[in-house]
Amino acid sequence: MDQALKNELEELLTLSLEKNTSQEQVDRLNAILDEDPEALNHCLDFYSMVAYLNQSREICDVFLNELNSECDTQIRFLKEMAEFEKTAPIIEISEEKPKRELIQKVVYPQREKRKLSKFQLFTLMVSFAAMFFIALFIGFVPPRRPGVDVAALIDQIDAVWDENMQIPGTDGRMLQDTYSLTSGYATFCLDNQAQITVEAPAEFSLISTDDVKLIRGRIYSVVPPQAQGFTVKTNNSKIVDLGTEFGVEVDSYNNTQVHVIKGRTILFAGLPNSNKKQFELSEGKAKKVYNDGYVKDIEVIEDEFVRKIDSDSKMIFKGEPVTGKQGFVAYHDFGAISGQESKGNITTHHSGSGELGYDYNDSPRALITYADGSETGVLFSINRANAIDSRDEGQVRPPATGTPAYSLFNVPGLNLNNGNIGVGNTDSRPENYEIMTLTLRGLDPGMLYDLAFYGDRSETRNTGLDRFTLGGADTAVNISSTGVIDRFTTEMETSKNADRGHVIRWMNIDPGADGIITVKVDAGFYGEENNIVYLTAMRLEALAPGEANYNSLINE
Repeated sequence: MDQALKNELEELLTLSLEKNTSQEQVDRLNAILDEDPEALNHCLDFYSMVAYLNQSREICDVFLNELNSECDTQIRFLKEMAEFEKTAPIIEISEEKPKRELIQKVVYPQREKRKLSKFQLFTLMVSFAAMFFIALFIGFVPPRRPGVDVAALIDQIDAVWDENMQIPGTDGRMLQDTYSLTSGYATFCLDNQAQITVEAPAEFSLISTDDVKLIRGRIYSVVPPQAQGFTVKTNNSKIVDLGTEFGVEVDSYNNTQVHVIKGRTILFAGLPNSNKKQFELSEGKAKKVYNDGYVKDIEVIEDEFVRKIDSDSKMIFKGEPVTGKQGFVAYHDFGAISGQESKGNITTHHSGSGELGYDYNDSPRALITYADGSETGVLFSINRANAIDSRDEGQVRPPATGTPAYSLFNVPGLNLNNGNIGVGNTDSRPENYEIMTLTLRGLDPGMLYDLAFYGDRSETRNTGLDRFTLGGADTAVNISSTGVIDRFTTEMETSKNADRGHVIRWMNIDPGADGIITVKVDAGFYGEENNIVYLTAMRLEALAPGEANYNSLINE
């Protein structure tokens, strides 16, 4: 904040105290505080100082009242002395100078103890108070006054934060303030559930739960539907999310780049205090806003930004496609309606009854390769009595275009609107909580696997968070589209999921020496009554790690 802006801010703050501001001045004050975190901190310091001075003024008023009383007494005394002097007899002083005697010994009289008047005492106390407040500001009051916490740090790899600025708390909470990441990577989640990954060197400010200002560097934002309207600001741009994933970069020349990977954003481009140009950027589009406000179309770069990190496996994922030998891709259709099963090389589970109480503890299904129908060697089973087999067509919908589920499950032959299976908690009693276990056997210990699930039931009252836990794997990376708890656990709602298109997904799964992994599906984890998990389809992909290109995914 330059001196001119600081002077303007202090003038507006002073007018606000005097309650003599116009609506235009109020709007200008709010604009300064919204756009400049340093101005907000200065505002807090200003009002704090006013509060201190108001307290000091109350103390001064007490002393001044006593001081005025003492002064009145002294004035009356001086007036009486003046009247006495007018009538006092004249004293004649002899002009003869006394003879000077030889001084043999000098004896100094004992110094009398001097009493302080109330005025002197008041002066001393005011001086002491001034010194105390100076020491307080210098030694005890931090130079920055951050606001409330608005985000939580959820992961970091080799991260080094500039301690001259704000740093995340020991509990991971992050305050409204400016941060500088000098090296490494960090991911934080705003309280509106927007997830931001930062690549050093970068400097950014957390304005609120819905606003981030990027001063320099790169960030990548993954914004769920409930956080639509999330905004990233730079010196010459404002990017408003409409449900998307996008990356923003501010280079050393204050040029801004916006790359939209999924969904849509609105870009407002232009310098402060100037007319802004508005652009809608959809998936696969990118623009560059130069430091003078000029806007240019540029090519979107899919692997330009770090999208995900995982400190346990040291994964740094930038969106590059994994290439190399592909073992297989297999699909499984849950709850298919008899006669309307998925077509082609897709395995199914279904009863045809559409009733509660169907026992899924039956023989395993042998997964087949989607490309040619060949055997994969993997057996899939569902071990859960009292599962629900829904055969009501129309109650299950395929994922919306552009969602994570759409990109994984939109393949010919896989029917995603003809039923599902579920397991639920019909009341809040713990003894009635139901857990469904999905088991995959025959996995190759020399392969790595990518496992994903999609679920939906659009016409239902049974809603709530469900918990999915991967078991039996030596390592894995959780890349579920929402609700990541840790590398093996995800929480998300599968009911009414078609528009969101969220998936439960793990990659880099090492099945271990026994080649068995499980997924525990728990609808009663939070004790919510009438909560049911719905699963529509499963996807399993096998990759040979020795030949696959994981350099961009795993940071050795």
